[in-house]
Amino acid sequence: MNKNILVPLLLIFTQHNRILPAAWTELHEAAYAGNINLIQEVITYHAHVKAVVNALDPSGWAPLHYAAAFNHSQCIELLVKHGARINLPGSDLQFTPLHCAIKTGHLESIQKLIHLGANVNAKGENGLTPLHCAAACGHFDCVAELMVYSADTSAPLTAGHFVGETPEETAARCGHHHIAQVLAIFRRRNDLKLSEQVLSKCNELSTETKDTLKRKSTKFSQSLSSLPSLPSAPSFASLPSRPSLPSTPSFPSLPSSLPSFSSRSSFDSLPSLRSSLSSLPSLPFGHKK
Repeated sequence: MNKNILVPLLLIFTQHNRILPAAWTELHEAAYAGNINLIQEVITYHAHVKAVVNALDPSGWAPLHYAAAFNHSQCIELLVKHGARINLPGSDLQFTPLHCAIKTGHLESIQKLIHLGANVNAKGENGLTPLHCAAACGHFDCVAELMVYSADTSAPLTAGHFVGETPEETAARCGHHHIAQVLAIFRRRNDLKLSEQVLSKCNELSTETKDTLKRKSTKFSQSLSSLPSLPSAPSFASLPSRPSLPSTPSFPSLPSSLPSFSSRSSFDSLPSLRSSLSSLPSLPFGHKK
């Protein structure tokens, strides 16, 4: 189409820097075909560049989606340079241009988009990430490229029939077991790396705690040294000696031999009790008459 006709037609679709209504434009056609010269002409002669480069067609795709899906890396760079939103979600699938490049397996476009700032963990419909797409399609080189840029291997699907499914599980479900094994290795490595980071952080905190306690201990010791010294306690040698107790009086010793009462003859030798009683005088009173 002649550019003298093309540019006025494009100007009709935009007003005051708004996104074009859903329509297939010449910029979509140029991005689809990889016609970088036509893209350059449209951008040069258009008054509202950001509006036209982010215009959506009836299916909900912008020109950048087409450039990514059909591996036109130069078109991608030119569109992004002039304001194309690199993470713009398109259609009902909410796919970003990176999703589209991965879906068609074009590694060059993937590398270009990531280099220009595409989010490797962008979420489409149901939480579908670029890594889910690569795993489902069996694009091993795309998976490897995403892993280089730290794509999340544990991101779950958030809705749909396979809610909670990780890219590793998606690969296994779709029969791409070699990709599932690689993702499992990366997941375990990331878990180990996370454990090492947590352990390192704990060690840092432990070191900080030790340093803090050491500083506090030093400060406490310094504060103790600044206190006045206490008087020394008196020695036991200077205390008065305890007076000696008086000696206990001695008691006379008992006779060594006591009279023996073991035999009856000793009792027989005593005076008769009866005779002693009979010799006593009579009582002064008698029996009452």
